[in-house]
Amino acid sequence: MDDTSATIGGLLARMQHVESELQALKKGQDKVLKILNQAQGGWRVVIYVGSAVAAIISILAAVFKNLWER
Repeated sequence: MDDTSATIGGLLARMQHVESELQALKKGQDKVLKILNQAQGGWRVVIYVGSAVAAIISILAAVFKNLWER
C-alpha cells in the first residue's frame, strides 16, 4: 500500500470517528431540546400564577387604601 492510500485510509477512519461523535452530539441536543420544551409549559404556569397574584394584591391594596382614607 502506498503513502496516498494510507493517508486516505487514515482520513476515512477519522471521518467515521467524527461522524459518530456528531451523532452522539445530536442525540444529546435532542434530549436537551425535549427538556426545554417540557419546561416551557411550566414557565407559562409560573407567569400566569404570578400575574394573577400581582393583580389580586394590587386590587386589595387599592381597596385597603380607599378604606384607610375614610
